[in-house]
Amino acid sequence: MPSFSVKKRRPFRLTKTIQRAELSHYSAAHIIYTYQQRFRGLAEYYKYTVDRARLSKLKHTMEVSLTKTLAHKFKTRVKQIYGRFKGHKTIANYTYNTLQVEVPSQNGTISSTGGLYH
Repeated sequence: MPSFSVKKRRPFRLTKTIQRAELSHYSAAHIIYTYQQRFRGLAEYYKYTVDRARLSKLKHTMEVSLTKTLAHKFKTRVKQIYGRFKGHKTIANYTYNTLQVEVPSQNGTISSTGGLYH
C-alpha cells in the first residue's frame, strides 16, 4: 500500500489589504469621507478599551485600503495618490499629514474634506 504524506495546513489568515471596488463609482471626496467616518466610528466605539494603541494598526490598514481604492478609481498607483491628495492639518500646534480633497461649492467657497492622519 502506498503511503501518502499529508502536509499540515496553516490557518487561513488575511495579510494583504485590498481596495473597496464597490466605492470606486463615488467621488474622491465621498470615498475619503466614508473611510474617515468608518474609522471615527470604530475609534469612538473602542475609546474606553485598555489597549487603545492597537487602533494605530487599524488606522494604517484603513489608510492603505483608502489609497488602493482611490488608485483603483483613478487607474493609477498608490504613490501618485499620496502626491495628489497630500494635505496638512494643524491641531493644537501640531501638524498632521492628511489625505484630503478640496471640493468647490455652489456659492464659490472651497470645502476641504480630509481624514486618516498618517
